[in-house]
Amino acid sequence: MTFLDKIKQGCLDGWAKYKILPSLTAAQAILESGWGKHAPHNALFGIKADSSWTGKSFDTKTQEEYQAGVVTDIVDRFRAYDSWTDSIIDHGKFLNDNPRYKAVVGETDYKKACHAIKDAGYATASGYAELLIQIIKENGLQFWDAEVLKSNKEEKMISSQCREVIEFFINLANAGMGVDKDSFAGWQCADVPCYAAKHWFGVDLWGNAIDLLDSAAAVGWEVHRMPTDANPLTGAFFVQSVPYHQFGHTGIVIEDSDGYTMRTVEQNIDGNPDALYVGAPARFNTRDFTGVIGWFYPPYQGDTVTQPVSTEPQTSDTIVETAKTGTFTLDVAEINIRRWP
Repeated sequence: MTFLDKIKQGCLDGWAKYKILPSLTAAQAILESGWGKHAPHNALFGIKADSSWTGKSFDTKTQEEYQAGVVTDIVDRFRAYDSWTDSIIDHGKFLNDNPRYKAVVGETDYKKACHAIKDAGYATASGYAELLIQIIKENGLQFWDAEVLKSNKEEKMISSQCREVIEFFINLANAGMGVDKDSFAGWQCADVPCYAAKHWFGVDLWGNAIDLLDSAAAVGWEVHRMPTDANPLTGAFFVQSVPYHQFGHTGIVIEDSDGYTMRTVEQNIDGNPDALYVGAPARFNTRDFTGVIGWFYPPYQGDTVTQPVSTEPQTSDTIVETAKTGTFTLDVAEINIRRWP
């Protein structure tokens, strides 16, 4: 059983009892204890034992950064516990009992929670919040938050046509398959929005991925361009510029974005050297907004229904292909959506 396996339930329970995000609790435990390797007396979080603490304690050397970049060695007294679970429980109670952490309690955005706990003085290290955020991203701890927050949210309602489109691409990614809208260069990223546009709306979008905002605007679809205060919602097709070629990148958003990341289905993200010529199948992905220049929505129609519950996001390293055959192409003649030099 891994370190994360051992602490996960306690972190989830911490939200139920004290409304501290599981991702924050886990990230602090990782950072403060070195993945549990440096947790004397089961102290995962390095909470100091001041005069109000009546439990067990121990003295040890520690470092403080009272001035940016200047580390000072000191000896201080810390809280001790009988188990890691006790340490996690006390972590939530400690944050709840101290008014200076009120911005942390109940916060549902892990990035805001990380900055709030640093701003409240939990740690003196200047890059503390950024380190926590990095740990959360690298270990997918934000999905622990999704587990506890899911029960707090009303079911997301979308149009039946939007649900049909989303389910199609989710199933495509689960199958390790792709769509080839124009029978050119294999499963390319732009085939995702272009196939949806033609198959469900009878529209031929033109250009490379980087051109799709203009193409969607030309047919009267809703287009959002960065910078904007809006976040891409379920069913949006994002458009991104990339530094390594001029064609751009695109995919479909399968869950409302929080403004920091997007859960998506995308094609041609496997990184094969001949990607621009042969493509790659649909994959689940979670990405930030680096390079994103905007997104657009087709005119989804139909009755209001609940949003489909997608599988846990899988990366191209973990996707499991199922035994399916066939291709997804249109019967009619299509335009070439990629303009080559």
